[in-house]
Amino acid sequence: MAQGVTARLENPPGLSGATWPTINTGVTVARHARYYYSQIRPGTYRTGLISPKHLDQRPFWTALSDRGKRVVIVDVPKTYPETGLNGIQVVDWGNHDGDILEGFLTYPPALAARIDTEFGPDPFGRRAFGVRGPSDLSAFVDGLCVNVERKKRLIESLMREQDWDLLFAVWDDAHWAGHFGWRLHDPDHPHYDAALAAAIGDPLERVLNAADRCLGELLDQVGPDVHVVLMSSHGMGPGYRTCEMLDPILRRLEGRPTTARGAAYSSLRRVWDSLPGGVHRPLITLKDLVRENLLATDRANRPWFALPSNNDGGSVRLNVAGREPQGRIQRGADYERTCQWLIDELKSVVDLDTGEKIVGEVYRPQALFSGDRVDELPDLAVEWLPGAPARRIGSERIGELEVTVSPYRSGEHLPDGLVISVLPGAKQGVGGVSLRAQDFAPTIAYGLGVELPGVDGVPVKAVLGEA
Repeated sequence: MAQGVTARLENPPGLSGATWPTINTGVTVARHARYYYSQIRPGTYRTGLISPKHLDQRPFWTALSDRGKRVVIVDVPKTYPETGLNGIQVVDWGNHDGDILEGFLTYPPALAARIDTEFGPDPFGRRAFGVRGPSDLSAFVDGLCVNVERKKRLIESLMREQDWDLLFAVWDDAHWAGHFGWRLHDPDHPHYDAALAAAIGDPLERVLNAADRCLGELLDQVGPDVHVVLMSSHGMGPGYRTCEMLDPILRRLEGRPTTARGAAYSSLRRVWDSLPGGVHRPLITLKDLVRENLLATDRANRPWFALPSNNDGGSVRLNVAGREPQGRIQRGADYERTCQWLIDELKSVVDLDTGEKIVGEVYRPQALFSGDRVDELPDLAVEWLPGAPARRIGSERIGELEVTVSPYRSGEHLPDGLVISVLPGAKQGVGGVSLRAQDFAPTIAYGLGVELPGVDGVPVKAVLGEA
């Protein structure tokens, strides 16, 4: 920061799951239509898994490759190996938020076996913890630190062996340390465990120090003639709100009791919650299939309903005539009135113990973005406000609802990220710059002398040291 350009990365508002696909492709969510790993299937009331190999927008490094640039791509999230690449690509090797069911893949394919042999297996495996978090937090943090070092050794090897114009490598270890370790980082968190924190240390501090040390060792090796860009896709903070809060609110707003999903769904949820956390991940696909069959009928009979989303917010889909099979809301004035009414009611919900609002902005993605797949997006995207843990929330219309603060996923995404760009010979720091997620790809390409075709972003030349 002292010798480079520091910029705020402006992510798609309310849809944090769209950030990496937008960074990678340079187009907005209305064109790549990826905002979560499980999304509504157009023309139905069911959601299903969305794989990166189904995206019809290609990542920006393919255009660089086509122009003769040599690329080395390592563990960039939400991607799939690109065939015919002028270079190499490693996908979901050291990532623990793996996005492809096939697991670790490479281009060229034969590279995978060599990497596994030379650098060894993942210290605890992608499936070593369920959605409740790791069963052994101490071993989990140890494994993250080992994984940071392991990734560094892979990148060192690839840097030495390959000629490259662009090397784009990602660690996701700090991401997971934030999600599952925040309660030991933040003494104000309701599930802070002083004894455990004293025994294993601050998970964020340990993992970020490991990453900082490894990054420094890599920078010492690339030499003074390399343009270095450090990017953090999100911030991280306490996770007191969850997407599970949203549907009970929506049910109250339509005059339904929060238990209206039916006995079959409630029984399934009780069985699922009773299972040990470690068995959740291998069973999650089966659980989601059963769950969706139960929820599809429920959604068809409602005017609006919540969609799966990250816990930093929530997504709402209206049951629109002509778009949904049994649509109830008419396009036009009826749709506009309903959206505004829901926005007003959602923003009136407060923490009943403090009087503080819990909802910040409620965005309308289909109005913010334009593209041929805009109808696949949620109609509303809710952002929770940071604040003290809420035990009881409510409003005049919905009454009172109880809220549980999870002891597992205790940290959550903050809306925007950070970019630090240091050009060879730079001596003075510059701040106050912003770039949107869709600007990242064309900015990097511009630095390599390539103009990306058909993207929504533009090169932010200030990031490259130009006025």
